[in-house]
Amino acid sequence: MAKPARSPSDRLAENIDRSGGPDACWPWIGTLSPTGYGQLTVGSRSDGTRRNVLASRLALELHLGRQLFEGMEACHKPGICHNRACCNHAHLYEGTPVENQSDRLLDGTSNRGERSGAAKLNNGSVSAIRCLYALGVGTQTYLASLFGIHNSTVSVIVNRKTWA
Repeated sequence: MAKPARSPSDRLAENIDRSGGPDACWPWIGTLSPTGYGQLTVGSRSDGTRRNVLASRLALELHLGRQLFEGMEACHKPGICHNRACCNHAHLYEGTPVENQSDRLLDGTSNRGERSGAAKLNNGSVSAIRCLYALGVGTQTYLASLFGIHNSTVSVIVNRKTWA
């Protein structure tokens, strides 16, 4: 006899560590996404509605008693929570992607600049490129070859369109 399927809310509750109390982060102890967010699969195999959802999003939706509005995200409150795996609804709010990115910049948890997994440069290299270019040490093409990047990357760096 097959076990009855557990509801997403039951599975969520089983995989949150609330041992720190109501004000602490409640980390997700289940599967994490490659970016460190808690995730679980919801839906039915039989009708093909299975999909991965972020645990923090589901926790906030259950707390609010509704789905988040279209295009909105479960954001961690700046200055309170920096833990991507946290599912404490007191640490979360419904916000826009722009608000979420702004919060990450305020908290220093954004993956911009040298924190990006795709970054070939670090902050020191960017400063060196700007300094060398300002001193006229070489062309953008020369600096690109020196640092192993494309000419267009040097251009957006020296013109401060990126790596602000």
